[in-house]
Amino acid sequence: MRVRFSPSAPKYAIILYMAQEVVQQQNPQSNEPEYCYCPPIIDSEWDEREIDWTGKQFFRATYRAWLYSPREDLSVKIINAYKEIAKRGYGFIPNGLHLYRGGMFRGEILIEIKNGHMDDPEVKTFMGYVYSKIYIGPLADLPKVSKTFNFKALNIYTIHFSCPVCTPDPNLQKTVLIGEKRFY
Repeated sequence: MRVRFSPSAPKYAIILYMAQEVVQQQNPQSNEPEYCYCPPIIDSEWDEREIDWTGKQFFRATYRAWLYSPREDLSVKIINAYKEIAKRGYGFIPNGLHLYRGGMFRGEILIEIKNGHMDDPEVKTFMGYVYSKIYIGPLADLPKVSKTFNFKALNIYTIHFSCPVCTPDPNLQKTVLIGEKRFY
């Protein structure tokens, strides 16, 4: 069995994925079916919505990138971030959000937590509203789509809600764009 998941999948799916990758490497000829652990999404809760995220906290993990493409295994980065969250004593949120912000040479993964310390540089606390919109299409077009916000976003994050198992056509991948509004 080969497991695929969206980057927003729950942590148990990520750990299962890592274990299955080891099995697949030992038996590459396996033709067992693939399973998907993508979180469900209700489009009306995310599409063209302004959401109050005041006080919502995320733990920040960074990864190396080259021209927006990750150069590290993101599932390993997520597992290490969960270990660090536990070590610092922050609370986990079951099925919490994973936000991604790409960059030319460095990207960020933000994992939703509770009881984070405001003075910790790895904890991001939102102060105000975010604007969300659903995008269905190839991930390569995300930079163009992110420019369609009707305001100057402070930061733009993505949440991925599909994988190659549940959406085999890369032109139908479902992504939520989150635009962080400036507060004055």
